[in-house]
Amino acid sequence: MGRPYRYLIEEPLRDGGIPLRDGRLEYLEEYDLIRAREKVLLTYPQKKKKRVKKEGKVVEEYWQDYEERFEFEPGIVYHFTWKNGAEWENEEWQNWPEEKLRERWIFRKNSRFSVEKIERIKDLDAAIRQSLEHKITRLIGTVIKINNKEKFFLPGEAKRMADLSKRLDEKGIEYKRAIETQEVTSELTAKTIEEFTRYREMLEQVRSGPKLTTRQEIDRGIQAKPLEVPIFTSRASAAAWERVVQILDMVINIVKEGEKRMKCRDVLVRKAIEVYTKLAETWLEIEENLQLARLPVLGGGVDGARIYLTEAKEASFKPYFDRIRDPAFQRLRNVPKHAQERDARAVQHSIENALSKLVAIVKYEKVPKAELLRKKELFIKKALPFPFI
Repeated sequence: MGRPYRYLIEEPLRDGGIPLRDGRLEYLEEYDLIRAREKVLLTYPQKKKKRVKKEGKVVEEYWQDYEERFEFEPGIVYHFTWKNGAEWENEEWQNWPEEKLRERWIFRKNSRFSVEKIERIKDLDAAIRQSLEHKITRLIGTVIKINNKEKFFLPGEAKRMADLSKRLDEKGIEYKRAIETQEVTSELTAKTIEEFTRYREMLEQVRSGPKLTTRQEIDRGIQAKPLEVPIFTSRASAAAWERVVQILDMVINIVKEGEKRMKCRDVLVRKAIEVYTKLAETWLEIEENLQLARLPVLGGGVDGARIYLTEAKEASFKPYFDRIRDPAFQRLRNVPKHAQERDARAVQHSIENALSKLVAIVKYEKVPKAELLRKKELFIKKALPFPFI
């Protein structure tokens, strides 16, 4: 499944609706996430390159149109992300007016483009890990541990590009000295070409940005005359360092992204704690000090707690979405009826089932020690599931 363009959910679909305006999708700005209230199917044109071969050789290449499909589903995490334009997109968008590009969240930089798209992540915990673990590790690096002992540092892209910039600078200095002392030998030239070829292979797959510039300058250095080599090593080194600076800016934004996602989970956990405590205290009141006249009031409070947590926007994402919408929790809607019928045991049974579904959510909360001990004693007294252990 591909990544659809952002503008698709801001314009009318085939059914006439605009998902981001008619309520089917909602952008939660404080968390920088998109939630789906119901299923939404997008279809949009894409292109793929087709090659015609004859006798094992490509004799023709052309772009073939096809229709891509993308479906929003409740419970899945969606977010906006910037992507470089594909080859066919860069070609097609060249002649578009700037106003149309802006309307479709497409930005031009020189002869290439970037576009805002929508990415799906299976659940909120995975989204947090993506920001604060996977992306950071890829860009900055990580310490490898074996048997809980630090063994070595696995460098990320920033370290590799910084090292490349340093080596290119050193090679440029070496060549300058050789030129000044008239000691540019065939051995030095062969060694330089070998090193440059190795550096170039590191950047073989890049298509844009400072890394592409680095590779292009290295290519020119390979073809250059001896007197010109320091010029291209200097340019390549500067481009490599530009990528390092770019990565550091990216890391700052990624950390902010991760903090927003963590805030979403933290707010949900706090709300779940409130509901968990409300349900537990209701169960205890029925058990220890039952007044039948209060049972309808208690039943209304229980269903109100269910509605409060079910409708919380933070509860829109798996795995919490599934637990809160589980029948064991949603059957709390029947508690007012049980209470009206003065069926205290049915009310307690519904609460017990609901509490068992909230345990996995509220376990994330770290409560003060005194409060922890108080609640633990209170809940264990009646054998209720206790999440804070």
